[in-house]
Amino acid sequence: MEARGLFMELVMWQLEQGFIPDDPLYFERLYGRLCSTDFHASWAEVTGILARTDKGFVSPFVAQVMEAESQAKEEARQRQSKKRSKDAKSCHAVSRVTSRDLPPPSPSPLLSPTPPINSSPLTPSPSSSEGAEPKVSAVQQREFFDWFKPRWKASRGSEYLIQGKDAVAVTKILKNASMDELKARTELMLASEDAWLARHASLTTLLAQWNQLAAKSPHNAAQRVTVGQPPRADDDELRNEWEKWNSRVRKAIPPWQGEEHARADIERLKQIWRDSNAAKSAST
Repeated sequence: MEARGLFMELVMWQLEQGFIPDDPLYFERLYGRLCSTDFHASWAEVTGILARTDKGFVSPFVAQVMEAESQAKEEARQRQSKKRSKDAKSCHAVSRVTSRDLPPPSPSPLLSPTPPINSSPLTPSPSSSEGAEPKVSAVQQREFFDWFKPRWKASRGSEYLIQGKDAVAVTKILKNASMDELKARTELMLASEDAWLARHASLTTLLAQWNQLAAKSPHNAAQRVTVGQPPRADDDELRNEWEKWNSRVRKAIPPWQGEEHARADIERLKQIWRDSNAAKSAST
C-alpha cells in the first residue's frame, strides 16, 4: 500500500511536470511521509514499474501513448517518402511543352504602375485585442538577457551561455507576463533553496516551473496557510529531517521542542536505527 500511494503521487507529479526525474532524494523529501518503513525500497519497487525515458520516468500508460505517437510519426514519414518518390518519377513522364502552351508574358514590374501607399487591406496589430498574440521584440529579449546574466554570475560564479531554447522560453513568457513579473520569478528561481531547482536552474526550467514559482513568492505565504501549506521557515529542513526519523523509528511524531532538541533527537534516532539494522543482520 505504501508503494501504491507513492506510485499515485509520482503519476500525478508526472501529469503536471511531464517527466519524473531519477532523483530519489528529492522525492523522499516530498513524499517520504507516505512510507513509514523504508522510502528507498518503495522507490525501487515503483520505478521498476514505471517506464524509463531519456528525460526521466513516465507511467506505463504514457509510455504506450508515446510509443504509439512515435510509430504514427514513422508511418507518416514513410508515406511522405513514398509520395515524394512517386512525384519524382512523374516528372520524367511530362509531355513536351511548346510555345503555344505557355501563357502570355506578364508585363515587367518596372513598367507596372506603382501601387498606392497603404493599398493593402488592414490587418489587426499583433498587440491589439483582435485575438492575436502580443509580439515580443528583440529589444525586450536583450533587455532581459542583459539583466539576467550578471545575476546568474553573482549566484553561480560562472557565465551563463544564452542558447536558442532560452530565447524561445523568454519569448513565450513575455507573451503572457510583464517584464517585472519575469524578473521577479527569475529572482525566486536563483534564490531558491530547493536542491532539484538549484541544480537544474535555467531559463527553460523557469518556463517549466513558472506556475510553481508563483507559490514560492513570500507574499503568497498567507495564502499557503489557507490551503493547508504553512509558510516556509528557517528551520523547515531540520524539522522535515526530524519528522522523517521519528516516523521511521518511533512510528509517531512528538511535539516540536526546538532546533537544539531536534538535532540531538535525530542523532539518537539514527543510532537506534543503525543498532536495529545491525541486530537484524546478525540474526540472519
